Formats: sequence, structure tokens, C-alpha cells
Amino acid sequence: MDRAIVGLFLLSVMIFSIIIISNASPFVYDEGTYAVMVGGFSSNPSIVEPTVAGVQVEWKPPLFTWVYSAFYVFLGKLPLSVEAQFRLPSALFGAADVVLVYMIGNLLYGRKIGIAAALLFLTTPLTFFSSTLMMMESFSLFLALSSIYLYLTGNLPGGSIFLGLLVFTKWLYAFVPAMFVALYFLRDKRLPAVLASFLAIPIFLIVRLFIAFYFGNIDNAIGNLVFDLWRPAPSSNPFWIFYNFTSVFLTLPLSWVFIWSLASFKIDLRKELPVFAVCLLMFLLPLSGMFIYWYLIIITPALVLFIAARIFQDGGGKMSAILVIALMVINLAFTGAFLLPMLTSGIQDLPRVASFMENKSVVFIEPQHFYGDWDYANSQYANSTESFLLLEEFNPGILYYRFSAMDDYSNLKAYFGQNASGLPCQDYLVVHEYPGTTVTIPSCFNQLWQTPDYSVYSVQSPIPQIVK
Repeated sequence: MDRAIVGLFLLSVMIFSIIIISNASPFVYDEGTYAVMVGGFSSNPSIVEPTVAGVQVEWKPPLFTWVYSAFYVFLGKLPLSVEAQFRLPSALFGAADVVLVYMIGNLLYGRKIGIAAALLFLTTPLTFFSSTLMMMESFSLFLALSSIYLYLTGNLPGGSIFLGLLVFTKWLYAFVPAMFVALYFLRDKRLPAVLASFLAIPIFLIVRLFIAFYFGNIDNAIGNLVFDLWRPAPSSNPFWIFYNFTSVFLTLPLSWVFIWSLASFKIDLRKELPVFAVCLLMFLLPLSGMFIYWYLIIITPALVLFIAARIFQDGGGKMSAILVIALMVINLAFTGAFLLPMLTSGIQDLPRVASFMENKSVVFIEPQHFYGDWDYANSQYANSTESFLLLEEFNPGILYYRFSAMDDYSNLKAYFGQNASGLPCQDYLVVHEYPGTTVTIPSCFNQLWQTPDYSVYSVQSPIPQIVK
């Protein structure tokens, strides 16, 4: 076996695992919801479609939950924090991603460039993000890169299977490997065969909808599919676009190097069109009205391959190695600035939120803006049994910490109501509020607002308000 493969895998999995095991920070972003899904499915896999709070959810294809549940059956028995038990599979898939970047780079450009690209990928902020959290990105990228590698080695059946499996995790991500492979074989007589193998995408999509029909709710699955189709739709909000591009340049620092390399090095587009085209997506995705910065992980392998090829364009040497090391240091500096604040955000709020939710019916909606004063909330409403529409941002982990031990899901009425009802709401938001103002509910929530009689719990420092 290639020693580079073994070395890169062991180095990567060691780094990611140490970070995960030594950091027991509460779940952030979607981790808490995924943990509930994985925990529930691992104890009862016969349900097939994952559930949250006892309700089946078709808003995400189930492969991620199936695979992570298989890991959790064993990891859940280890003397580790519950966060580490759920997150460790991401370290394995993240390490596999690093290795696959090397293997693809070795095929396209040679061993030296492959190693340089893998090291740049290893130190990129989004790689640490996806490989140390319980998010879908490291697993999705593993499927995408496996598909590309198998296609490049001539294994069309294997490549099409992994492309199809990607539909069972994040089906929109299947666009990137399909585009890469199609462009790569553009001059090849096998292109019709390659395009025919892409039939795996609609075939697996049909299978996914059949599973939703037989074991879940086909209407919800189709509704989410239509919703996802609108994700690439361009935004007309210049402030949103500016914010998105800021995210690109902060979470993907090598994007600056990409721009510099375009002006400083020769590019043979006839040879490098697939890699170059994927890189350009980092300037197209932020134009979407539903852009999230971690979507850039699907572009990162092409970016590091393109940059590594530029660095070693003239054969390489000491200066090339020094430049790779310098870029790795820059990556790590941005990683520290990007990842650490995210992992420590909102930690103190979690137990107070869980306490506030006691004996109350709660619906979670993710707003853009959040100010927390949970001490005040507890003092004012701790003994209330009212139902609340809880407006919060970066801690869906609350869901796991509140309900994983007590299993009193009956108090979580109408959770995912916005998805199950197919509400046309791009932003699951309330209007930003200011002192002296009240919160308004967007029209897309009228259906949810009118069905159960919920109060809206709004937190605006220093005065929380109850708004009917």
C-alpha cells in the first residue's frame, strides 16, 4: 500500500479524534437534531425513516442516520462524552476525505502535488469543521470523492453507485462530482457511457421516494425535494450576498490564493477544466438566497488541487515546499479564528434553556438573530405551563440535551411544523426586533401559528416579551 495513504490517514484521524475527545462542547447547529435522529434509530432501526420527537422526518435522506447509527451502537458503549460518541465517525470520514484528495491528485497531477493538496485540505477550516462535528459534510464529501476517484480509474459502475448513494445523504451535492466527471470525460469516447451511468441519480432518488412512501410520508419528502430545488435560486439582497462572500473569504482562505494564481500562473483549461470549473462554484454559490458557508466543503478538494498544481507548476523545489507550509499555517490560523468561537458559542445557555422547557410544549424555529437572557426567562416563566414558540439560533443541541434523557416528547408539539406543512418560508425567521418593538410572525408561519395555540417567546435583552 502507498505509504502516503497510510500516513495521511493516521495523521488526519489522530488530529480530528484528539480534538473531538478533548472537546466536550455542546452540540451546535444541526448536531443536536442529528443526535436525536441517530440515537432513536440505533435503538429501533425497524422504523427505517429517522424520527425526531417520535415524528418521522423526511427532510433529510436517511443514509447519514443509518451509517452513524451503526457507529453509535459501538461508540455509545465507550467511556467518552456523549458529544464524542456521536462525533467520532466524522473523524474517520474526514481522514478518508484527506486520503481521497491525495489519491485524486496523484491520478491527475502526480504524487508530489497529491500530497501537497491533501495537506492543504487537511488544514482548511471547513475540513476541521466537517471532521470534528456531527454534521453531514465529511460523510457526504466521502461519497462524492469516492465517486470521482472510481470514475477516474475507469470503474463506472462503482462511481455511479457512490454518486447514487450521495442522493441518500445530500442529493444536491451530487451535482459537483457529476459536473467534474462529465467535464473530465468530455473529450473521451466513453462520455456517453459516463452520462448513462449518471442515471444512478434519478434511480436512487426514486428509491429514496419509495422508502418515504412505504415507511414515512411521501408528501413531506417531495415537499422537501421541491424546497431543495429552490436552494440555488439567486438572491436579490445585496447585503445577503456581501455577507455570503465574506463567509467565503473567511472560511475558505485559499480563495484568495486562487484569485492570485489566476493572474500569476499559466492554466491549461483544456486539461484542467473539471478542477477549474468546480473552483468557480465558490463564487456562484454565495449568490444563492439559501447559501450556507459549509456548502463550500464540496468545492474545497478542487480548490486545493488547483492551488497545489500551480505551486508545483515548474517542478517544485524548496520554495514550493515553503509556500505549501506557509499556506497550511494560514489555514490553521483561520481555523482557530473560525472554529473555536463557534464551538464555545452559547454553551452557558443550554442548561438554562433546558430548564425553561420543563413541562412546556415547545416548538423550535431557527431565527437569524438571537439575544439570550435565560436567567430572566426562568425567573419570570419557570412555573408557567404555557406553550411557547421558542426563537433561537445556533443551539438546536438544546433539543438533544432536553429530551434525550427524559424522553417526554409529548411536550414537543408541532416540531418541524414548517417542514411537514410545506410552508413556503426561505428563512425560518422572526423579524429582527429592537427595544420597544414587538415581534411579528412572517406570513409563512400563519399555518403553524393558527393550528396550535402557541405563545411566542421572544428574548430581547434586556426585556423579554410575550407576544400574541
